[in-house]
Amino acid sequence: MKEIKIKNKSPKVEKLIRSMLNILEAIGIPIEQEGDRTKVRIAEAVLAVAGIKKSFAEAKSSDDKEFLTTRQIIDYENKHLGGKYSSGSYDDIRRSHLILLTTAGYVVNSSQLDTQSTNNPTRGYAASPAFAQLLRSYGTAEWESELSDFKRKNEELKEVLARKRELERIPVKLPSGVEVRLSAGEHNELQRDIIQQFLPRFGFGAEVLYLGDTTDKYLIREDEKLKAINFFELEH
Repeated sequence: MKEIKIKNKSPKVEKLIRSMLNILEAIGIPIEQEGDRTKVRIAEAVLAVAGIKKSFAEAKSSDDKEFLTTRQIIDYENKHLGGKYSSGSYDDIRRSHLILLTTAGYVVNSSQLDTQSTNNPTRGYAASPAFAQLLRSYGTAEWESELSDFKRKNEELKEVLARKRELERIPVKLPSGVEVRLSAGEHNELQRDIIQQFLPRFGFGAEVLYLGDTTDKYLIREDEKLKAINFFELEH
């Protein structure tokens, strides 16, 4: 990875950040196109969810039951990693700083382990057990073998997780008879109940013109019919 500028950090924290960026590059996280500031924030967020303050040997995982909410991640960064971040920037953690790691399955959130909604603000993040094990090996004689083993097993894990997520999805039958599947969560259970229970009773022949969730924003999108009733632009 190209050398980046890291400002206002102690030598110890700067070393942790650069090491984490090296690890993310080694496991194929595509952050090359990100600016230096975003790269630093991504590295800090991962250090926080893994509980790393001084060395990678400290890395913890979801097995340790220590999940951090987005606000707690900011508190951790400010307290242990020399950050000076506003508590109001918590949404950036979820949308920008951890999205690649959660998509890859290297960082998990508590909603993946229970029935919380994926939009639940109290959900917390932690390193996956396999990722934490890899982090603990960084800088040791086992690093190269652990890295090779991690990359091989992760491809298998992705397939297992994909099948598990598909099984947990919520089937919804539309008035048209078409069936779609929403990601698990209370919000989507409500959407299902509106479509399958409320509409048949009180919809008077209403159609579903738009339906989306966190995994597919435009699962159902009838643009021409929405335009005909002067509905607002969904992109807005």
